Order: sequence, then structure tokens, then C-alpha cells
Amino acid sequence: MEEKENPIIQEIEQEEENNGVTESTPLISDPKSVNTKLTEVEIHLYRRGKGPIDVFKSSLTGWDQDKLEVREILDKYGFKSIFAFSPGSGRGVPIRFNQRNGRSLVGYKDGSVIYVDGEPQDSLIKPATKIILGIAFITLLITLVLKEPPKFLKKLDISGGNFPPWVLACIVIVFTRMRKRTRNFLQKYCAMSVRRRTLLKVIVLGDSGVGKTSLMNQYVHKKFSQQYKATIGADFVTKELQIDDRLVTLQIWDTAGQERFQSLGVAFYRGADCCVLVYDVNVMKSFDSLDNWHEEFLKQANPADPRTFPFILLGNKIDIDGGNSRVVSEKKAKDWCASKGNIPYFETSAKEDLNVDAAFLCIAKTALANEHEQDIYFQGIPEAVSESEQRGGCAC
Repeated sequence: MEEKENPIIQEIEQEEENNGVTESTPLISDPKSVNTKLTEVEIHLYRRGKGPIDVFKSSLTGWDQDKLEVREILDKYGFKSIFAFSPGSGRGVPIRFNQRNGRSLVGYKDGSVIYVDGEPQDSLIKPATKIILGIAFITLLITLVLKEPPKFLKKLDISGGNFPPWVLACIVIVFTRMRKRTRNFLQKYCAMSVRRRTLLKVIVLGDSGVGKTSLMNQYVHKKFSQQYKATIGADFVTKELQIDDRLVTLQIWDTAGQERFQSLGVAFYRGADCCVLVYDVNVMKSFDSLDNWHEEFLKQANPADPRTFPFILLGNKIDIDGGNSRVVSEKKAKDWCASKGNIPYFETSAKEDLNVDAAFLCIAKTALANEHEQDIYFQGIPEAVSESEQRGGCAC
């Protein structure tokens, strides 16, 4: 006679199985949201199929930290475009990128090896080759067609009327083919030198939730979102503006305010021209953290002269409750700025777009005064800025 299993035992076994399934289910559905590792790829760089001319590691950026910084490669190596490449089969499809931020349109996996083939910028070598071939062709044509020099050449009495055909060929080439090419070439590069386009890197720091991303979106896109989404790692936006005779491209880096992302700072702080510190005028803790952010940046960025490196302080969210809920007074903030070398201070509202443009214009001017020959089209002598002007703030 078969024994019947105890229903209580069956229920306990079923509960253990269910508990096992529950425990194996991940608590976080999207692991990328807590990824604090700096993602990067190894790039093998070729030039027109020859190489590799360089092998290096490149950090991946973007919200998902999977985008390649294409524009940096183009500017550094003088390429006008880059292509996917295979050492066995050669050049593949072009690697397209976003013209606004310079990042690739497709994503790459962390730790992968990428083969890239670059196409150099146009030079005068190719036109010169065509000129030589043109001279040879016209010389041969003149030799065959003209049995004797033209009458106008005989009147010039050059070498007794024996005018070399290749000289006439050179004259034809110069006054036909090269006239337009030379004019366009000079106009293009002279215009670039006059415009003096400059790239400036600005780092925005502060506690989580103080409104760093909102300030950047308001300034660049003129948009404000009520929904809060914490920044993961770091990302940047660009904004072009003209200051005097300079075309300036601001590269504004938005960094995460959470502690678990502070270890990534060294990868993003280096090469900065200005640092913007942001706090919430309604949260005392965000103001008390400014000293830590200030010291951490100087430690990680390691500027040439920490005493004169430009900082700017923004007290954000002054619109909340009509200003009745603020706990950090304007005087307290200005006293803190005075203790750090009289750095500029602005009170802003990303939601109401108060003082946002004025603050970032001052940021651009301050960064421009600090930049050290970082013109990407014109290598000139930067304007001299005295130490008193650097420490005295911005003439906004």
C-alpha cells in the first residue's frame, strides 16, 4: 500500500522552491544604472590601410557609456574621416558621429578591440601631382602641334625665338587650373586663422539633486524637465558663442553627484579650463559640501597653479517657494567666495531661466582667460592675463 505524502511537507518543499526563485531574481533590473567602472576600448589606428600608426585606449562616453569619441581622433591625427577596418579585408563602412557632441552613432562594448582606418585631410601633394602630369601632357601637345614658336614669342626675342614648350605648358597650367584652386585654398585657411575657434572644457560639480543637469539643459537647449533623473557617470554638451573676435565652443561636462561616482573624477577633470560649483540655496548640506568638491577637483585635476585656477559658484533653485525656504543667505555664499580668492557668484533658477545665460557667459570668459593655446584652428599667442585679474573674478 503506497504511502501518501504529507501535504504539509509538500507545501514546505514548494515554498523552498519559490524562495529559491525569488532569491535568484536580481534586485536591480538595469545593471548599467549602478555601473561605476570606466568603460574603454582598445583602438588600433591605421592611415589609408598602412600601420597601425598608433595603438591606444579610449574611454567610452554617453549616457550608456558606449560611444566612441570620434572627433577627438579626427582632431588629434588630422583625419577628415575614419572607417571601420579589418587587417585582412581592408577598409569598411565609415564611422559616423554626432556633429553636436562628436560621439559615434553606434555603440561599442567595453573592453573590445577596434580597428580604425583614417583618411587624412586634403593636402597640396595630390594637386601637385596633377600639375606635373598636366605639364607633361601640354608639353607633348605643343611639341607636336607647333612646328615653330608663335609670332608673339618671336617678337619677345627669347633665346633667339626658340621658346621651350614646357615653359608655355607651365604658363597655361598656372593661369587656368591653379588659379581657382589656389584662391579657394588660401580663402579656406586664411578664414580659419582669422576666426580663431577655441575649445574650452568646463566641469560642473555639486551634490546630487542641486540642478546641474537642469542648468545645462536650460542654457544649451532652453528646456526644463520637472522629472528628476540622476546622472550616471558623466556626460557633456556643447554650446557655441562668440566673445569679441573669438568663436568659442564650450564643452560643458555634467558629472554625477553621488559618492560612488567620485572615483571617476580623474578621467574627466584633466584638461579643464574652468570649474563650476553648484549648490541648492534651500539645502544647507549641499553648501557645506562645497569645500569637499573644491578640494577634490584640485586634487584630481592637478592644475598648473591651483591658486589661480578659475572657479565659479552658482546658488541654484532660488525660485522655490518664492525664496522663503532658502537656508543659505547670499552673504554667506559671498563670504565663502571671498575665502577662495573672490571667485564669481551667481544665484540662478534653471526652472525660471534666471541668470543662467549671464552665469555661463561669465564662465566662458573666465575659461577663455585661463586657456593655454588650445585654439584648434589657430596657434597664436594668448592674451596676457594678470594674476590680479584672474583672482579678482570675471568682468561680466
